[in-house]
Amino acid sequence: ETTNACGSCPRNTFTLSGATSIDDCTPCQNSGEYAKPGSGYCEKCPQYEEFDDLTGGCVCMTSFDRIGGTCTCKDGFTLMGTSCSPCELGKWKNESGVTSCTRCEDTLKGGITEFEGSMSQSSCICPRGFYDGGEGKCVEVKEGMNSEEVGMKLESVFLDPGFWRTNEKSEEVRECPIPDACIGGNETNVCREGHKGHYCATCKDGYSMDPFQVCKKCTATVVDSVLTVVAVVLVVVLVLGLNYLMKKKFGREAKGKTVL
Repeated sequence: ETTNACGSCPRNTFTLSGATSIDDCTPCQNSGEYAKPGSGYCEKCPQYEEFDDLTGGCVCMTSFDRIGGTCTCKDGFTLMGTSCSPCELGKWKNESGVTSCTRCEDTLKGGITEFEGSMSQSSCICPRGFYDGGEGKCVEVKEGMNSEEVGMKLESVFLDPGFWRTNEKSEEVRECPIPDACIGGNETNVCREGHKGHYCATCKDGYSMDPFQVCKKCTATVVDSVLTVVAVVLVVVLVLGLNYLMKKKFGREAKGKTVL
């Protein structure tokens, strides 16, 4: 018995008038188009999305993320061609979207980023051999400043051993009269242990300066005091003994000359 019952076209096919068999359904013709079962037309996924056979719906294309209901590029990424790519070295982006990344050069002349995909302006730093002087540009390091550190700012400049500066805002670096007293480093640690003050030339409380002008921790104890006293006594005894022997010797010689 013949029937005229209509059937539903399967997924990704359509018909405008209904179908009695799959042969009456027309496949979607254009790339990226899809149709739900029983659909009378094919439709295209939203921008940066593609049809997923497994889920039967649209999903974000590779490299895109669904943010706020739409597929777009995440922070630190920008649209390059048909996909999201990380911001290049020397650039950053702190919001989602397909807009371009911002150049470090626009806010910090000579600035770089250490990695691709930077997500904030704070990622812009000065390269080796330079420091951020706080005026929107990278400044070449001066003698006594470490030239191997990356991302230095004026207030955190690393000094080479043997150099010192008055404070963390000063660009004037001076050579220490006592090189061993200045160990280098940044503003939190430029003096050798036990040293302080201008040029690190003063000893802290509890320290005393040795013959080489290096501050050493005071270690006076009862034992040290006793040994010091004993040493002094021995020196006195030695001096007195030598004095006695010399007098005795010269006394004999004088007596012998008188007899003759």
